[in-house]
Amino acid sequence: MNFIVMLFYFAIYTIIVLVGLWMYEKFFKKIPEKQRWDEYVKTVGIFPQTAVNNTYLLKAELTSKVILLLFFLLGILFSLTTEADSLDEFYRRMALGTAIFGFIFTLVTRNKILHRLITNKLSIREDAEKIIYDYITEKGELKTDVILKNQIKSIKWSIFPYASKNKNIWITELNKDSKRWAYVFAPFYLFLSAVYWLIYLAFNKLQIGKYILFRTDEGIFAIPSECLQLKNKVDFEWKSLINRFITNGGNYAN
Repeated sequence: MNFIVMLFYFAIYTIIVLVGLWMYEKFFKKIPEKQRWDEYVKTVGIFPQTAVNNTYLLKAELTSKVILLLFFLLGILFSLTTEADSLDEFYRRMALGTAIFGFIFTLVTRNKILHRLITNKLSIREDAEKIIYDYITEKGELKTDVILKNQIKSIKWSIFPYASKNKNIWITELNKDSKRWAYVFAPFYLFLSAVYWLIYLAFNKLQIGKYILFRTDEGIFAIPSECLQLKNKVDFEWKSLINRFITNGGNYAN
């Protein structure tokens, strides 16, 4: 009956979070001002190099695979002990089967994109009006995205190299129903982000990185701060600490 008790506590927690979210949006939420695109020129300027070598997509993909394997492995280990109660035993077997399937599925999928990320040298280049971004699709195809500088609407920094062609990056940008559930699972996202960062740190040779996040209407991409000429202070993106796309890995776009 432990499962029923857990569901009860989760329902109480969900109600508290949803009421808190409603009160925040009703009484405290402010409409953010849209940042001018020319802040890119004022804040960053040009690359000191002709091209920036993009290695973080590979590290992010490796991190995602490792964190999912660890997650399912823990699920297997926690589901090995048999339960006396028949209903709890049924749920245990379901959890064990799901964890085993997830572990095997993680091992055999996304290997094509991982292989191409290893064998291809990706770069980020800049000219007078645009940024050229190389990436690998899930099918293993090498493609290039062109981002016009006048499409950049915000510039912030994070310890995570976010890169995704998705219009709704942060949980604050979701529709009302999706946002509610995103806030309910926010503690899980925060924990997952912390674990992700620690594993990514290992792949980054224990060097804490600072990544400048360029946000457009079509998505987000990152450039290591040491590869840019920062003229002014760039604010930290606090929403990057609680993100459901943390396991997106090296998949910038399909």
